[in-house]
Amino acid sequence: MSEPLPPGSVQFYDGYRPGLDAGTYELSAVQSVDGVDTGAYFGPRTQTFTVDAPRFVLDAGDVGEMYPPANSSGDFGATLPSIVLNRRTLPWERHLGADSSDPAEPWLALLLLRSDELPPGPALHTGTVAQFLDASDPHERPPAIAADKLSAQVLATQMTSLSLHRRLFTAIAPAAGEARLLAHVRRTDTASRAAGQADRDGWHAVVVANRRPAPPPGSGGTGSAHLACLVSLEGHAVDLPGVGGAPADGGDGGDVRLRLAVLASWSFTSNPAGGGDIGRLLAGLAPAVSAGPEALLPRIPVPPSAPPSAALTRLRQGFAALDYRLPTGEQTFAWYRGPFTPYPAQPLPGPTDGTPHYATASEVTVYSQSDGVFDVSYAVAFEAGRLAALADRGFAVAMVNARRSAFQIVAKLQARAGSPLFANLRPVLPVPPAPTPPPGPEVSAADLLAVHSRNAFGELLAGGMGDQLTSVLTGPPAPPSPPMVVSPGTAAAAVIAGLLPPPSALYLGGGGFDEGFDAAHLSSAEPVEPAEPPAPPRPSDPDLPTGFIPGRPGWPGRDGLDPVEQLRYLLSRTDVQDLLADHARGPAADPATGWLAELALLHRIPFRHLIPDERMLPVESMRFFYLDSGWIAALIDGALSIGVEGSRDLELHQAMSRPLVEIVAAKVGAVRADHRNRPDLAVPTGGAEAAGTGASTAAGLATPPTV
Repeated sequence: MSEPLPPGSVQFYDGYRPGLDAGTYELSAVQSVDGVDTGAYFGPRTQTFTVDAPRFVLDAGDVGEMYPPANSSGDFGATLPSIVLNRRTLPWERHLGADSSDPAEPWLALLLLRSDELPPGPALHTGTVAQFLDASDPHERPPAIAADKLSAQVLATQMTSLSLHRRLFTAIAPAAGEARLLAHVRRTDTASRAAGQADRDGWHAVVVANRRPAPPPGSGGTGSAHLACLVSLEGHAVDLPGVGGAPADGGDGGDVRLRLAVLASWSFTSNPAGGGDIGRLLAGLAPAVSAGPEALLPRIPVPPSAPPSAALTRLRQGFAALDYRLPTGEQTFAWYRGPFTPYPAQPLPGPTDGTPHYATASEVTVYSQSDGVFDVSYAVAFEAGRLAALADRGFAVAMVNARRSAFQIVAKLQARAGSPLFANLRPVLPVPPAPTPPPGPEVSAADLLAVHSRNAFGELLAGGMGDQLTSVLTGPPAPPSPPMVVSPGTAAAAVIAGLLPPPSALYLGGGGFDEGFDAAHLSSAEPVEPAEPPAPPRPSDPDLPTGFIPGRPGWPGRDGLDPVEQLRYLLSRTDVQDLLADHARGPAADPATGWLAELALLHRIPFRHLIPDERMLPVESMRFFYLDSGWIAALIDGALSIGVEGSRDLELHQAMSRPLVEIVAAKVGAVRADHRNRPDLAVPTGGAEAAGTGASTAAGLATPPTV
């Protein structure tokens, strides 16, 4: 595997040939044994296989970027058009012809055509591969590709083609030996790759045109439209300039039209007097800047003479009025504001139940009693995070796995805290590499998790259980006991009746007594003292939640009356929270926290959620904004809310969310710090208000107001 590149660097390669070129291959195997006639037994075996590669059509994923951009207009006269291919081997997967012996010569070329060079009518034609290879027209010549060697499926494939006069082709096509100079491979770093491109490895092939955009002769330098076509040169090797083709002055064969396969195409306008470069674009922003700083805020413009009102205040704060359907079905409107605000947003208050994170979107739906209008900004953020999480199966699985492994830790703590097997934590058999800590007045969660079952078993062995088992297993077998028959009214029946509680006092252990048990047929005429019912649960320690039976100092027992309260108390312990925090930093939760960090950086969020009204960001304009950390916190809470079912999951969700958000905040801070330290991404800032470089807090990725 290649070493990662330094940030902002790029490597260039002349080409990248595949292991096998496209084509059909035959693999033969022959086995012989010396001194034995194997001809009749081990005949040769032959296997034919095909290495496929694009030929007439490219997949949409194979084409990356194009420059100049499609349908753009600007002064592009000083640049060579180019196209980026996502398959680094694509330009070298085929040859120009069957007799081509130069493996470095690519089979693709980028042709640039002015509007006056195109034939009348549509420049590009669509049809099947069979129609493209049809040589019945004497005025058009297809490439020298044998159609009879192609499958019926390939011949029926739809493709795009271009017909050019041969003299025009020889004038604009790369000469023999030049095509290799117009294709190369680039490898770039992926550290600052945009969202949706993180799965790419940074390798790309680039094909460059051999002519610059220029106005037609006699046009006076005005702008002109251009068509860029990525064409296949396969089968046209003899038509390339310098190989034997007709001269460009119109000699023999100059009027013959060559049929070319077009794998990608786009158009643009080159206008020396038009805008399009960065200088003109920035100069176009000057009128907005001259209107004052208020014009550079992301909000819907409001007439200066508008009378003051609650709605006007909302608009100036960056809100937009959107259609809203109430849960009861009525249609109304609600205020919404995305994460980009013109002024620092008020801190988002915590949930009313005291938990650190929100569990539903309704908890962050704001209702203004004075206006009778809902503010759904944070509710939309919560739902956006939840839907993004549900749409990504990989994150959903990672989140469920992280939560399941965390609950296994908590369940093990609960079980060991109330189990008599762990009443004494001092080990009899030492457990390498670290012995179990001796018991103390308070047992930590880490100590309790470190105890192995062999410790308790060792204590039983030390108490004589081993000798007892040995004597039983090695001694003579005991004679079988005859079956005992108990008849009503006998002394045995009275003894058995004395071992059972009376019918009115049979304790079930679940909180009541069984009134329907009948042992009258076992009782005798003599009075029998009834057995005492089990003692009711001992009262809890005043410092523990109501209903607890302490199993050891500071730990709830397993026989508590309320399992949810037991779990809530367990998760409130600092040492348990530390264990969950360590778990959140471990490999089990790393995929989930990495995904959440990207979400906190607003990856996967629809643009409509960021800018709800196009008037907030007009065309050819720029806006400066603050980042609402409460919106980001609601977004993360929504993503973390998936898979929460029941009170047990809700308690664990609240406990797990805090350490997960801390890790996410750290990863987001690392990404921002990396971008601030990169010279190619540095943006000069000034003033304390515009710095926004404070450390993230764990409560909800809250940062100081960030411009």
